[in-house]
Amino acid sequence: MKWGKRTVLILLSCVGIAGFFALVWLKEAEPEYQGKRLSKWLQIYGNPANTQDKELAAEAVRQIGTNAVPVLLK
Repeated sequence: MKWGKRTVLILLSCVGIAGFFALVWLKEAEPEYQGKRLSKWLQIYGNPANTQDKELAAEAVRQIGTNAVPVLLK
């Protein structure tokens, strides 16, 4: 079967467009621990009012581990 240049170009364009939309819609999920997102744990940790919650937040970040790095870099 011969593939014409136009057919290959259309096929590659469709693949490119599908790839673009996949990147836009498939965001990286924020890691969670005990049902709370990392950003929420960081807010709790930053609040000096309750030391018990601060300890829980520190433990949550430790449990999330290296999965927290992309979020922390943002």
